[in-house]
Amino acid sequence: TLSELRQSGMQTLEHVSVTVTIVHPRRGNVEIWLICPSGMSSLIGAKRPLDV
Repeated sequence: TLSELRQSGMQTLEHVSVTVTIVHPRRGNVEIWLICPSGMSSLIGAKRPLDV
């Protein structure tokens, strides 16, 4: 949580590992974003229009 991050004094991360399970009828329509508490966002799973 944000409060845990503040208490730890951690400033940056070098590596993040993410595991998700998503159920959607068209997997090519799904985007996955990782958004940090400061607001910086990273697209970690882009849409794939040809993947149905």
